[in-house]
Amino acid sequence: MKAILLAGGKGTRLQPLTSTLPKPMVPLFGRPVLEHLLLLLRRHGIREAAITLGYLPRKITDYFGNGSRWGMELTYFSEPIPLGTAGGVANCMPFLQGEDCVVLSGDCLWDFDLSDAIAHHLARGAEATLLLHQVEDPTPFGLVETGRDGRVTRFLEKPKLSQVFTHQVNTGIYLLSSSVLSRIPRGVPCDFSRDVFPAMLEQGAGLYGDVLPGHWIDMGSLEAYLQCARLAMDGALSLELTLPQPQPGIYAAGALPRDVRLYPPCWIGKNVTVEPGCVIGPYAVLEQGTSVGAGSTIQESILANCTVGAENQVTGAVLCRHAQTERQVVLRPRSALGAGARVGRRARLEERVRIWPWRSVEAGARLYHSLPAEEDI
Repeated sequence: MKAILLAGGKGTRLQPLTSTLPKPMVPLFGRPVLEHLLLLLRRHGIREAAITLGYLPRKITDYFGNGSRWGMELTYFSEPIPLGTAGGVANCMPFLQGEDCVVLSGDCLWDFDLSDAIAHHLARGAEATLLLHQVEDPTPFGLVETGRDGRVTRFLEKPKLSQVFTHQVNTGIYLLSSSVLSRIPRGVPCDFSRDVFPAMLEQGAGLYGDVLPGHWIDMGSLEAYLQCARLAMDGALSLELTLPQPQPGIYAAGALPRDVRLYPPCWIGKNVTVEPGCVIGPYAVLEQGTSVGAGSTIQESILANCTVGAENQVTGAVLCRHAQTERQVVLRPRSALGAGARVGRRARLEERVRIWPWRSVEAGARLYHSLPAEEDI
């Protein structure tokens, strides 16, 4: 079976991280999210994949090339205009050559037993199998109700709380036969959950849903991005963290920093500098090239090749490439600094405040609202 990864979206809910990167290229444990997905596919014996491109395509193609570095064969398909989930897959027809395929979003992480799901899909001769997941709050997602035999009986996209009839949601991972692809119009926007699957349901086609054990996260928000890191470091989400553990729960590419308190779990990549007196963790990810000044505390945060000044308090925040803070800065939960953003001495960012790339916060400022890109002001 071949795979199609949908990687063309702008990821606006994850800005400012995605202001300079496609969402599938956002870093996590030393790899782009899309690389984690390729490793998951390879783990289940899938080595041929097509990737749909739209927003900042060169960021993806320059990194992955033909895929040989990962033992994969990658083919790319561009969408000059967004074609939707189904339209994007139809655009990849030359790659599929009539084979069944697995379709998945390039920004969702999961650890389902995909091999078992494929075997079940093929054994019952399904035209389409939707992989489903149980969630506590299904309102941000598409609901999918199934009968005892697994056949889909009802859909509802992003319901109000009063409309919830199941907690089974659509993960955006589909196993499709070639007959489904013949239903998709070519060259026009078309969506699986809004167009193709409801039509199949109405026609009584072989449309099934499987609820699989494991974890699945739609990495569409800052909160979900941080949750991915947390679950993976807890061992609840099976991702390749790659680094050795010199101490339980402490992943480190090199020697542990001296005169620093490390609280597991935490992940410290290559060429990371942490000065004395720091507190790192729990749930801190310091990506390659990050520098943390003396006496700073970094907890429940992801720092990606950035510079944190001395005596900072960073809790539940995300700092992108080349972001920089000066001394005694406070970053509260779900705050974020885009690429190249700067925060002056003794400034404080309150919860959910986001600074767009290359913007600056004055020394001593206390921000309660985000600082968008200058062209958006």
